[in-house]
Parts: sequence; structure tokens; C-alpha cells
Amino acid sequence: EITQILGLANDSAWVNPSIFNDVSQHLSLTEHDEWMLRMFYDTRITPGMQRQDAIKMGRKILSEIRPE
Repeated sequence: EITQILGLANDSAWVNPSIFNDVSQHLSLTEHDEWMLRMFYDTRITPGMQRQDAIKMGRKILSEIRPE
């Protein structure tokens, strides 16, 4: 539950493979989850950002942290 508090506000079937998906059988963070959490807590994503700006920045951050 603590892990869930750190991630998505609600479980999502769109996020897979992930501990944040109720259908998933994962009991610990997946690599995908680690990327999401690093992106969520990156200081370039700020409260109150416009959705399109947050998406653009999220894509930039993921391109930096995700392996090729």
C-alpha cells in the first residue's frame, strides 16, 4: 500500500506491467513502475503544470532515463 501511495492515484488497467494495475500479478515494483516513479518525482514535473506541458516533459524525462 505504501508503494501505491507513491505512484498513481488510482489503479489503472492502462499501466502494464505494473504493481499499479489491479489485474497484474506483480507483487513488487516492475522496471516500468520504477520509470514512472522517477518521472513523477522529477523536479521538472511541477504541481499545476498544464496537462500538455506535463506530458511533453514526461516524454522528455522518459527518453533520458529509459534504456535504449
